[in-house]
Amino acid sequence: EIGVRLVGSEMCIRDRGGPSQMDMFDMKPEAPREIRGELNPMNTNVDGLQICELMPRLAGMMDKFSLVRSLTNCDPAHASYECFSGRPYSDKTWPSVGSMLSKVVGPGNPAVPAYVSLSPQTAHRPWGHPGKAGWLGPRHAPFCPEQGSNVTDMQLNTAVDVSRLGGRKALLERVDRLQRSIETAGELQAMDDYSAMAFNVLTSSKLVEALDVERADPKLRERYGKGDRKKVLDGAFRLLDQFLIARRLVEAGVRCVTLAFSRWDWHGGNFPRAREDLPMLDQGVSALVQD
Repeated sequence: EIGVRLVGSEMCIRDRGGPSQMDMFDMKPEAPREIRGELNPMNTNVDGLQICELMPRLAGMMDKFSLVRSLTNCDPAHASYECFSGRPYSDKTWPSVGSMLSKVVGPGNPAVPAYVSLSPQTAHRPWGHPGKAGWLGPRHAPFCPEQGSNVTDMQLNTAVDVSRLGGRKALLERVDRLQRSIETAGELQAMDDYSAMAFNVLTSSKLVEALDVERADPKLRERYGKGDRKKVLDGAFRLLDQFLIARRLVEAGVRCVTLAFSRWDWHGGNFPRAREDLPMLDQGVSALVQD
């Protein structure tokens, strides 16, 4: 997991599977050539710290990072759940960090969700999982525009003005009062929260504008790069736009953004895969951290 913490907000870029850390951030240049691999270490702007030569942008700003080389997985599973929650895969009831932030601080603006996942659906389903709300309940689950929602779904139909929408809300509230007399409060309260968020989103353009990367300055988009929407095997796409969208969402008031990038389950062909993925990861992460 690479965590980027910005102004009280957090973005997590999780790997899926396991890229070779010895070919990325923990190289062994003094090992015999047949062991240490094809890629060379590069000096960073931190004395004595080297990383892979395929990530020159990150090398120039390593003073903004802390490399933690003592992490290990809890269960032998290809599960993003551990990255999101810090809990063993066998304990699937624990909330993710985004759900925790949603509970503790809520959104920075009522027109946006507190927790947004940009992870697409993937052929290997656990890799595209956006993170669980666990025992915090669906109220604090992530909003997932990449998994079934369309930006146009969040825009108010031109035939329905705000006053008509308010009338529909009043009708919905009367129906809800009837439901409350015959249903328990738990799940219904969660649905009420969804309804409130939906009305806030529909009557504000903040979330829609943040998700619309075409609104960004062209020079800024060039610095982030655009990437490729084609998914890598059973993993995610290499879409650099997502790093810029994450920045825009935080600016709009979202507390936690998660995204998925490429497919990191390297069981072989490490060096060709590193040459494909690492320069793009280098560009997206470095641009985000600069901002």
